[in-house]
Amino acid sequence: MFPVFKFGYSNIFLMKRNIFILSTLCACCTLFAEEIPVRQFRYAGPYEIKNPFLVDSLDVNSKKFTDAELLKTAIPFRNVRESGRMLGADASVGQTGTSSVSLVSFYLNSDRYTEGTLQVSGPEHYEVYLDDEKQVLANGELKLTLEPRRYEVVIKYLTVSGKTNQLPKVLFKTSGQAVVSATTDPEKRYTLSDVFDGTRFRSVSLSPNGKYLLTAYQTTYPGGATESFQQVTDRATGQVLLESDSHFYSWMPRSNRLYYTRKGMQGKELVTIDPATQTESVLVSNLPGGWFSFAPTEDFLLFNVAEEGPKKGEDLQEILVPDDRQPGWRTRSFIHKYDLATGVFQRLTYGHTSTSVNDISADGRYLLFTCSERELTKRPFSTTLLYRMDLQTGETELLLKDPFISYAQFSPDGKMLAIAASGEAFNKIGLKIAPGQTSNMGDGQLFLYDPASKQAKPVTRDFNPAVQRFVWNKGDKQIYLQGEDKDCVRLYS
Repeated sequence: MFPVFKFGYSNIFLMKRNIFILSTLCACCTLFAEEIPVRQFRYAGPYEIKNPFLVDSLDVNSKKFTDAELLKTAIPFRNVRESGRMLGADASVGQTGTSSVSLVSFYLNSDRYTEGTLQVSGPEHYEVYLDDEKQVLANGELKLTLEPRRYEVVIKYLTVSGKTNQLPKVLFKTSGQAVVSATTDPEKRYTLSDVFDGTRFRSVSLSPNGKYLLTAYQTTYPGGATESFQQVTDRATGQVLLESDSHFYSWMPRSNRLYYTRKGMQGKELVTIDPATQTESVLVSNLPGGWFSFAPTEDFLLFNVAEEGPKKGEDLQEILVPDDRQPGWRTRSFIHKYDLATGVFQRLTYGHTSTSVNDISADGRYLLFTCSERELTKRPFSTTLLYRMDLQTGETELLLKDPFISYAQFSPDGKMLAIAASGEAFNKIGLKIAPGQTSNMGDGQLFLYDPASKQAKPVTRDFNPAVQRFVWNKGDKQIYLQGEDKDCVRLYS
């Protein structure tokens, strides 16, 4: 017997309703699908291409010569970018007696992330490039995932001898809700690529006499790769006197010369160079390793030399303090002095705690340096010790012990100190907050300190921007500082 199916009114109603909903969904999908035809191209060409002389009938891979080989002719894309010739999608360039290669370009702009398909038809032999990258099409189609930015599409196509040079037919299909346009207008929206990619200056410094400018640049390429270079220019004329991407230049403290290090026959060489004549002089032919800075008197160098601590065990590791979990925490650095006249390399600090150079007095006699002691049970969990060393006698004096100071610089006459710290330094004299509030240690402040009277003055207590860096100029005796003011960085004096 065959089964008997009974359909009630309610079942028929439900079936019709489901069919209606399915039809509506299909209609919506069709409604949101969008086709964007390319109606205009920027055109360059045609470039006449002659067949090469066939030395042999087959190449090294046993392939015969075909017209497709002519498409491999290199034509710079700047030709089409700089071209002012615009052609409609239905235009024909004409017919020539020889084969030719042409370039057409347009831009795809999307207002949001979306997926779609680029369809190309027409020429028998063509290549498609997206932002200078050659693409591989399958049956004339290219799947694309667009970000909210501008894309340049360049199509290089071949017209063989005797054929009409007909422009390609291009269509972009998307099923998303993005607004996508195809245009020859090069205008584009500002994107993250404009923020990160390109060439920008990283630092600028004047020569001691103010005549020359040393500027460091960095070029960031799409994808994140970077290259750096420096230029020395005449500040009055703007003429580039020197450029290098292999050496890192810095100005000497007094003389208007640059210095850098390089590998020499006897070791690391310290070299000075005159930017005006580009003549070089080797100051040291076997320089010790480590980071160094010139003394203001240019007769000695101060080095920070790293020393590795004991290695951790492989089977069982001892963690001395929480920061001991970080790579390199057990490495310490200590200050050494290198005399340029005699070559004597003398150690100035020794111990378990790293020491850091802060400043050297203008006469080259005194050194300011800091180290820190850990206090894991008390905020900010370490205390900074500021020392002044007499480089002639070796006598060293502890000037300050404060958990909230960062670093210090001498005044031009060496009698006062400018100290970068948070507002809680010097028994909180720099604070300007309501009772019960906790200060922000990232709000940098500047203090003037007199070592003779041991008195400090909070010079930026009523100054809103956070002090980031400063310098006490020896020329006009003014302090110039870089301050962070909300989302801006400004220069103050």
